Amino acid sequence: TCSANHIGYPTCTECKVKDHCSDHADSVQADATQQKCECDCRNQWKGDTCDTCDVKYEGDCDRCAEGHINFPNCDQCSVVTHCSNHASAVTDDGSRTTCKCTCDVGFEGTDCSKCSAGHINYPTCTECTVAAHCSGNALSVTDDGMRNTCVCTCKDSFDGSSCDTCSANHIGYPTCTECKVKDHCSDHADSVNVIAGINGRVTLVIPAM
Repeated sequence: TCSANHIGYPTCTECKVKDHCSDHADSVQADATQQKCECDCRNQWKGDTCDTCDVKYEGDCDRCAEGHINFPNCDQCSVVTHCSNHASAVTDDGSRTTCKCTCDVGFEGTDCSKCSAGHINYPTCTECTVAAHCSGNALSVTDDGMRNTCVCTCKDSFDGSSCDTCSANHIGYPTCTECKVKDHCSDHADSVNVIAGINGRVTLVIPAM
């Protein structure tokens, strides 16, 4: 019979990590029948001869490959799983501990789970625009800070959250003409202002005789 840690009588070959385990084992020993060598594969090497390393590993099968995180599980970074399905690309952060998302336009956050500046109402994250949210009557528009509502900076002649009414002392939306003594009162009034609650009419304040 073969001596300890040898196999295959009458040749009785010694079990060696380099020869029988692809040099990828911590140790090797002969099985009970002394017909084959049994490898104790190191790290994440697999197979009877420790010759298989899953594509999610690299190096000595001892760390996550690019685009994978959290050794030894080494989960593959995914747009759906790690970026809320709102990214154009994803990879690991270099340390192989966190996935790094390239968020789509309108989204931000480590997992693209909130709207970026100037966009509202996750998960649609609609862009705030003067045309869509300010009736085309604003100098600028942005979000409210909570990404819930668009905030318009109306032009001087317009007012309201969406700039869809005339501002003080202006009449006739959507033109919103400014009330002027010269133009609306034949230049014969002390002052002129819009009648409360009536958009489009003026009331005259005529000087006392």
